[in-house]
Parts: sequence; C-alpha cells; structure tokens
Amino acid sequence: CSFGSYNLRAMVSELEYMPPKHYGFSSLIATMSCRKEGSVALSHGNPFREEALRGEIQGEFYRALFHADYVFLDLLEERFDIAVLDDGTYLTKSDAFEEALYNGPPLREAIRQGDGRWSALWEASVEKLAEAVKKAGVKRVVLVQTRLAEHFGAQGKERQYPNAAKSRRFNERLERMERRVADRVENVTL
Repeated sequence: CSFGSYNLRAMVSELEYMPPKHYGFSSLIATMSCRKEGSVALSHGNPFREEALRGEIQGEFYRALFHADYVFLDLLEERFDIAVLDDGTYLTKSDAFEEALYNGPPLREAIRQGDGRWSALWEASVEKLAEAVKKAGVKRVVLVQTRLAEHFGAQGKERQYPNAAKSRRFNERLERMERRVADRVENVTL
C-alpha cells in the first residue's frame, strides 16, 4: 500500500508493482490513532477525497499494514494541523478536510503543526507505526523523500512562490522527520 501525498500516489502508479490502495490526505498522527467505534458524518464533492477522509477516520491504513509486504510512504501530509474531536479522535486538517461538509462530533481544538504538543503526538505515532510494521512483518518500507516546491515555471524562467520561506522551513523539518522514521521503523529504504 502507499500512504502520503497525491504526488506519491502518482509516482507509485508508474511502478510495475502497483500498490493496491493509496491512503492520502492523512497525517501519521491521525491515521495511527484510528477511531475505534462509531462513525463521523461528512461528505465531499470529490468522491476520491471523501473516500480518503473516511479511510483516515476508520483507520484503514493501519489495518492495511497487516496485509502488506511493501509500503510506500512520504511525509508531505505532515504539514497540516490536527483537529481534536470531543471524543479524543485526531483528524488531519488537510485541504480535503477543510473542503468537506463535516457533521460529526464537535471539534474540541486544533493543534498547530510543529508545536510541542503536535511534535509529541507525532513522535508517538512514529512509535505506533514502528510497532505495527514489525508486528505485521512488512518486508520493506520505501520512504520517498518528497519536498514542497519553492519555485515554479519553465527552466530558466522560474519564479519563487510567495510562501517559499514557509515551504523551505517545512522542508528542513521534513528532513528531520524522515530521519526519525528511518531510525525507528524497521526495513526502511530512503
């Protein structure tokens, strides 16, 4: 299976070995703390995005690990804040979530990406991922090192995105996060 950005999905779709399912619009924090019971009412005008949101809520990626030999993963979705529901469930405040019509348990708070609490939750989610990969006997985790773009345009005519400095800071953080995953999760290839 594959977990991460839409760009990762596009990359792995070109491989001879095509993972059967992609899990996107989700952070490790949310997906590794999958909802144990009940459902969350939401809808989205894009069926692909709605399916991804429901998959996050229902912990589909976590369960898929136990049926996977290979996992392709990137960490671009870790750029989002985390929503905390009244019942303690975590959801990724991704573009897909922000666009959805949500009618579930009340949102108690948002945890800003990168702050101390977010970082502690993220570290715990990496430990849960490491435990799940080991328990499931996943043969290989391919951690794809993707980055947010700082520039756009044709070669020689590139222009800088207005938020390039913010992207650069996240990309630096992303490198540290990738190293942490590689250090903690067995069978990782960068």
